[in-house]
Amino acid sequence: MAVGIRSPHRMPYDEAVLYCMTSTENGYKDWRLPISHESGNLSSILVWCDDDFFKDTDHQYYAIPVRTIYA
Repeated sequence: MAVGIRSPHRMPYDEAVLYCMTSTENGYKDWRLPISHESGNLSSILVWCDDDFFKDTDHQYYAIPVRTIYA
């Protein structure tokens, strides 16, 4: 798994999804939000994950895009 640049500020879930989907870091366009078991390894701060329970609330967390690396 490759890890992208964390968002500069906290954002709602929908904005976090767009942040990851529109990332073109290192020329790649397949960035996504991590799933819950991946997000625990990324940071000690709260970050959005794709299957987050709070995604339909007003919570705001950071977004850290990830992409799967295939061997």
